[in-house]
Amino acid sequence: MKLHPHISIRLARNKGELEKAFKIREIVFINEQHVSRRLERDGLDGTSKHVLLFLGGKAVGAARVRFEGKTARLQRMAILKQFRGRGLGKALVRHLLSYGRRHGAKNAVIHAQYYLKEFYSGLGFVGKGKPFQEACIQHIQMVRAL
Repeated sequence: MKLHPHISIRLARNKGELEKAFKIREIVFINEQHVSRRLERDGLDGTSKHVLLFLGGKAVGAARVRFEGKTARLQRMAILKQFRGRGLGKALVRHLLSYGRRHGAKNAVIHAQYYLKEFYSGLGFVGKGKPFQEACIQHIQMVRAL
């Protein structure tokens, strides 16, 4: 997906790009948010599609999507701290939603960190159920139709 000449979003193409996605996740989740490595690397990466967001050729964001029937599970959304607040997260979510739709998903689900509830609401997600703890961080399940 091309946004403008300096931003692109695509599936990780090779082992090197996959490692870049894992490094971004390590920086954001393990280093910044103090999520344990065991929880962050949960064994589901092999059955997931991994997406990288590039700014000026540098990987600055990552996410993964897993398909369960007609549901696209958006997971491990991460933008490096120095690049947040520029609309890159919205672009990444929109890309994942489009990808899910193109691959037959009818809805998308995300376990959003609770402080980001309004961010995801602005992208059409609706909270479902009560907040819960995941990796010692308050989350809420959010869903939207595709």
